[in-house]
Amino acid sequence: MYDGWNDIGERNKIKFNIEYEEFKENTVIENYEDFSNLNIENTIQIRTGILTFLSDINYKTGIGLVIFVRDNLILNSNIIKNEVKSFQNTSDLILIENRLKNNWEKVCNLGEENSFKTVNIIQPSLGTSSRNLSNEETIQMSLSNFRMDDFNYLKKIDIKKLENDKCKNIIDLRNTFEGINGKTIFFDAVHVSDYGNDIISEKIIQVLIPIIKNDFQ
Repeated sequence: MYDGWNDIGERNKIKFNIEYEEFKENTVIENYEDFSNLNIENTIQIRTGILTFLSDINYKTGIGLVIFVRDNLILNSNIIKNEVKSFQNTSDLILIENRLKNNWEKVCNLGEENSFKTVNIIQPSLGTSSRNLSNEETIQMSLSNFRMDDFNYLKKIDIKKLENDKCKNIIDLRNTFEGINGKTIFFDAVHVSDYGNDIISEKIIQVLIPIIKNDFQ
């Protein structure tokens, strides 16, 4: 599992705070609502054909369009009373660490039950190392200023809190690009170029090969 950023950036979405059965019944809009801002028992109930169509096409385009339509055309006219489960009032960092630990443990348990090994990886982002950014990356960082808290959370996750008897193979790649200065690695806050992927894949291989070899000894 190679993750971290989405667990942080979307930590308050309804989809992370409801049971799977409810998630399946919801529309894309309902699952994508910001849970932390719903301090009254309201959620958006949208079943219109156009939004269903938009959500079914290309993922990024669909999400972008339905959110735009919701915010600009529908938000004020389709709010219906609906009970929302209470949101645990705890610090975001603890929430993030607990969620990662729980998610990883479920997969590690699945691996143990089905005889396959698991490796859990914390990914890097623009703000997780102290390298000098390229001009393009500097622009991306300025565009991502509203997500500075997310960068900080990713940096502050305590790997030791994620470890347990089930999940023993944990890799911290947050500082993977340390010392690689002035070169463009990221093309947005977290996604990397082919150059960046080459570096990350080498790091992952260095961990995986010994694990695989150990099985054949």
